[in-house]
Amino acid sequence: MDPRGRFATAAIEIPGPGTPLIGVDPPRLAAVAEWPGGTTQQSVAAVSRALTPRRVPDVNIPDGALAISANVSAAGAPSRDLAHLYLAAWLFDPLDGTRTLDLGRLRSGRSNYRGVTQTNCPCRLIGIGVLPSVKRVPSSGQIHLVLNALTYPSGTGVPQSARAELTHTAWRSTTAGVRVIATGSGVGFDIPMTAVISDIGSYEEGDAPAMASLAGQPSVLPAVAGSSAESLAADGVPPGTLPVQGLDGNTINVRPVVAATSLPRIGPGSVIVDLGALERAQTGPTFQETSEQVWLGAQAPPNAVSRLRMAGLHIDRVQGSSTLIARARQNGPALAYDFMLLATLVALLVAAVGTPSACLPPVAVKAPRRWSRWRSPGCGERSSRAPWRSRPGSSR
Repeated sequence: MDPRGRFATAAIEIPGPGTPLIGVDPPRLAAVAEWPGGTTQQSVAAVSRALTPRRVPDVNIPDGALAISANVSAAGAPSRDLAHLYLAAWLFDPLDGTRTLDLGRLRSGRSNYRGVTQTNCPCRLIGIGVLPSVKRVPSSGQIHLVLNALTYPSGTGVPQSARAELTHTAWRSTTAGVRVIATGSGVGFDIPMTAVISDIGSYEEGDAPAMASLAGQPSVLPAVAGSSAESLAADGVPPGTLPVQGLDGNTINVRPVVAATSLPRIGPGSVIVDLGALERAQTGPTFQETSEQVWLGAQAPPNAVSRLRMAGLHIDRVQGSSTLIARARQNGPALAYDFMLLATLVALLVAAVGTPSACLPPVAVKAPRRWSRWRSPGCGERSSRAPWRSRPGSSR
């Protein structure tokens, strides 16, 4: 609907408890917001730059069908027992949370490993590792794994490669004893069998942690903070930070980098952060208290709302900027934004905000007992079944 970001942006509001928060797409902010003098010392363009995070490793897979080319070698006992170990990838989506994808049993030498198409995607690649397919595997020895290529189909079905992620700086160890190392042809992982057998209990429950994870999950999010929220951050732990509720209901930390008099819909005691970073901080399914929205600026066409409905979105209500501004004047400082329209959806889950796209970010529209995933016209449409959580070794 708005591939160039001229008049629309997705947003998610988390009302609290505690500090209210809104996640936005910073590069689109200037297209939907008027920034009256005195709101911040910075211009809206400067605010957008302050919120935009640096480039981080981020692999979003439209249908979860991940393919990896890897070179495997083993030292000690596991060299005779590779058939009882399999290469696993950890994927995340906002509906199911984290799932484990079986890419195939380990084979000595260079081989191609592939997972089957998943439901409720797009999914984000979280991590990689080796898991046992039986309860008893050797407890000594080591697996040496080198990722040479990582590919997946794009939204249009064209194969896409993740090249920037095949460096040791893009990964970090998340299990004791696992090492991430630089190699000449990709990124390597030394995985001791003590780490593999420690996952047997978790494997049986379907909750084994990734052994190495992409280093894109933020520890602290930069934020635009209302005056009250900024004063609270001064006494925060760590200093200068403020605990807020994330998309999954867990606590995350934000650091005010821009001070504002007040913020849209949520007032002076609230914060605004980058939506993409907010999603990367998410580790569990999105909780029900979120309010998912589309913001339309003054350049939006008159039929923008009807076009959203025609595309399959269930619009709960439409608010004009005059309503929001009048409310702000009654309850505090004048609202810092002048929106032409603000459409609140029943459920909008953004999977790829901040990345170049031929369409608006994908969204999910919730209905009783079922979910359907929608993309804007020209990007295709897909549906998904009721929520499920895949277990290690599952072919689903």
